[in-house]
Amino acid sequence: MYEIMSKSEAARILGVSEKTIERYVRKGLLRKLAGQSNNVFARDVGKLLLRKKIPDTVMQEIYTMSALGVSLSVLCHEFSDLGYWPCQMVAALSIYSQERRAFLNSFPGNNVLLGTEVSARLRLRNRHVLEELLETRALEPIVSRKGSREICFVSKESLLHYLGPYYDKRLYRSHHAKIILEKLGCEVTINRIDKLAKKYRVGFKIFPEKKNSAYLFSYEDILQLYAIYQQIREK
Repeated sequence: MYEIMSKSEAARILGVSEKTIERYVRKGLLRKLAGQSNNVFARDVGKLLLRKKIPDTVMQEIYTMSALGVSLSVLCHEFSDLGYWPCQMVAALSIYSQERRAFLNSFPGNNVLLGTEVSARLRLRNRHVLEELLETRALEPIVSRKGSREICFVSKESLLHYLGPYYDKRLYRSHHAKIILEKLGCEVTINRIDKLAKKYRVGFKIFPEKKNSAYLFSYEDILQLYAIYQQIREK
């Protein structure tokens, strides 16, 4: 026997309107039991609820890492702050993939990534940074057209090559590193973090060829910065 619930109950649980529930049904995110148009599967509602708890940018980051071949166990480790079990992570990824297919419609999306997904993966706040990465061919743009609609994708392979050994690491910007270091009891400025990264070659430069490029760090990099800073203070 399938567990079902009314559309109004699903709307209450998800915090949306019944019209939104209907839109979810049309997109295939919620399924209705045959002959019961006012009811949806409770399991589908549960999956959507898991997905809604994750901010869009974080979900895009998780999806992009998964698309690059990062294993489920590594994803659960890198995003342990979410507190998700592997089965919950799979459910959230499944829902996002459905949302993505509905957005792309007839556009191919298997070997390419959306600009928003790449921006989320690289923690880019300004679109011009992604545009410069595409213009300089650090990342490969792939333009696809369907009628009057055009989307500029990013080659999945080019992002994998760009990230190198960082492909399976959750990345943090300098201001994120500052927050983590402060939690570890290390009071340090963003400028100091960037100087330490440059001097001791810690982290990943967004533009490797630029002298003063912004950095990205893995959690292990941040711990390395912490150790370096403590050694300097002890001298």
